[in-house]
Amino acid sequence: MRQLATHDCLLDFHTHVFPKKMAAAAVASIGQFYDLPMAGDGTFHQLLDWHRSAGITHRVIFSTATRSEQAKSIHHFMRECLEQDDTTYAFGTVHPSMDDQTLTSALQEIVESGFHGIKLHPDFQKFYADDPFAIKVARLAAGRLPILLHAGDRKLDFSSPRRLRQLAQASPDTVLIAAHFGGWSDWPEAIRYLSDLPSVHVDTSSSLPFLTQEQVMDLVTAFGTDRIIFGSDYPMWRPDQELRLLRGLPLTDQQIRQMTWDNGMRLLASRTMSAER
Repeated sequence: MRQLATHDCLLDFHTHVFPKKMAAAAVASIGQFYDLPMAGDGTFHQLLDWHRSAGITHRVIFSTATRSEQAKSIHHFMRECLEQDDTTYAFGTVHPSMDDQTLTSALQEIVESGFHGIKLHPDFQKFYADDPFAIKVARLAAGRLPILLHAGDRKLDFSSPRRLRQLAQASPDTVLIAAHFGGWSDWPEAIRYLSDLPSVHVDTSSSLPFLTQEQVMDLVTAFGTDRIIFGSDYPMWRPDQELRLLRGLPLTDQQIRQMTWDNGMRLLASRTMSAER
């Protein structure tokens, strides 16, 4: 049973972790892809340490399969992490090369493992966010599991806000969390295409260092504080620094609490309830 505390708690909804033996290579690959220095080493142990230091009490972890056969080993590692810490939640992974039987099996494993959602990364996994695979996953997850997707990048079109809108409209009963405020480096398009869709939430990961305060508040106004979730994108950034940036915005304590606890826990609790039905 995951720990569901209610007072003085903070939730980081967007973190990547890897087994120790492959963490260095995985983190280096991410850094090379984005041409950015990585803050952390990508291990679950460091994430827990950094969260404790920052006062972050709960977290969502995941890792993305870049090949179909990686899903089982990733899920095994996620289960190991959950066994070590009862304030951690995990999202599972699927891959666009999976046939229907393999996809169904992977989704069943996600549910049976007690994971609370699915993480997709169209840019890494090389599929368009509105293609038949994504729509199939969304419809299978509807009412059962939220889906968190990497969103946006002007250099690529796999996960543009326009495509995410098509996905959301194709499966309106699926809760989608569009990372990076709905469209990294493409934030005006995120407002244009996603802000009016009630099933779409956004997280703050890998955005606050690149936005002016005015731009952030435009996004907050467009999406509303009840649809925004705090995420650090560890190991790309230090969670304490991301939290400091969020707290530096002209937001009320209640609005900060919504983003750092209430909204994310509401989505995690909805998964718990759907699994018990």
